[in-house]
Amino acid sequence: MAIEYSLFLASAGGAAGVRRVVAASAPEVDWDAERVTAYRSPTGLRVTVMDRTWSDRVVETPTVQVGFRLDKFADPDPQYDEVVRLTVAILAADPGDAVLQQDHEICWLLRRGDSWIAHSGGSLWSAHRLSLLPVVPQRRPMPYPD
Repeated sequence: MAIEYSLFLASAGGAAGVRRVVAASAPEVDWDAERVTAYRSPTGLRVTVMDRTWSDRVVETPTVQVGFRLDKFADPDPQYDEVVRLTVAILAADPGDAVLQQDHEICWLLRRGDSWIAHSGGSLWSAHRLSLLPVVPQRRPMPYPD
């Protein structure tokens, strides 16, 4: 079973701006899906970018969805680092509200305006990965809302 995360972003620049950020770190790969651009990073992480036109419970009007799928045959730690680095790069390029979530169960990172909140449980937020964030986030449990 693959481990996947999704970043939902209320983007001012749309998917094209997010694609530029991701393409700076990972080459595009052939993907057989309309309106989805896929990338494969050197760590094995697969990243997909697509327009999003349906609402979300956390970010009310997301316009872009970025998918992160870890390669189950590669070392996961560098891939987790890359999820955080790419998320930070995308958020640095776009001021919109955003949530990094897993399986609609846990919100790992939430940005609303200037406020950043990181989930306080689990193993994603090691001291190293927290240091990759541009601000010291608030920490608290963040289950995905029902």
